[in-house]
Amino acid sequence: MNRDHASALFHKLVRTSRWVFQGRFGDAPEQFREPAAGSIKAGDLTLNTLTWPGDGPPVVLLHGLNNSAWIWARVGSILSSSHHVVAISQRGHGGSSAPSHGYSLDDTTQDLLAALDALGLEKVHLAGHSWGGKVATHFAAHQPDKVCTLTLADPVPPQGLNRVLIAVPQLLDAAYRAERGPFDSLDRLVSQKSTFVQYPRQDELDLRVWLSNFRTDDDGRWHHFLPQGGFDEIVSQALPEDITGLLTRITAPVLLLLPTFTVSFLPGEVGPFRRRIANLTVRRIWGDHAFVHSNCIDTARQWEAWMANHCRV
Repeated sequence: MNRDHASALFHKLVRTSRWVFQGRFGDAPEQFREPAAGSIKAGDLTLNTLTWPGDGPPVVLLHGLNNSAWIWARVGSILSSSHHVVAISQRGHGGSSAPSHGYSLDDTTQDLLAALDALGLEKVHLAGHSWGGKVATHFAAHQPDKVCTLTLADPVPPQGLNRVLIAVPQLLDAAYRAERGPFDSLDRLVSQKSTFVQYPRQDELDLRVWLSNFRTDDDGRWHHFLPQGGFDEIVSQALPEDITGLLTRITAPVLLLLPTFTVSFLPGEVGPFRRRIANLTVRRIWGDHAFVHSNCIDTARQWEAWMANHCRV
């Protein structure tokens, strides 16, 4: 079986497994507030942003690997009634600057520090999904005075990839290969979206989230924004890096949101969070790994209620 067929089979099994693991999706909000698309300078990089202006406390959102700020669009729209919300497309993603290297956790922490300065934000409610959760954890440990609360949406565990993924690296390849391309045509790119469990509605916003990850070249093919070298650096260095020892530096209250179909599926994987973070709340939520998009209402409600009981910026 070649790698493309293996990847297709993997995602078919994931779609089936969501029912075995009781994953389900909430409704989409009846109204969607369109964000203002913009960009900021962060050091030598230009980072694209989505902003929902508001008078409430600032919330900053970080996406996961191979995604963009648009993965947070539904949650951002809901939270914008009570917060000033900014979603950032990190380096190599969503049309932001995409250097061929420089994707370590130290690099992305410096990116975020520069981004907050460019946005004029002194202290924020910070949230990160998947790889973005690990980036947010690293940032909160190194810049505790910048973080009012920290919300981690099914983050890559601080100790690194779990034992299954280390033992069977082909699983990572199968998980990510189908969402990287390249694709020979726009039609092929659009049809590929139906492969993934995180796009249950197949509506216009699902399509915008998916297309935000790609650019087209003169050859007419569609390529992921993240260069292969950057992808390899994240997978081989940032995701496996053990930052468990940094957790005790985090002073902000932490909310850990784990879906029913989570990447932390082995016993004890969330143990480092429980043992090393003094002010930790763990909540379960229905859905798959990308629940921040596919089950946005439950995500926003749980998160907003929790934030209301903690630090006010």
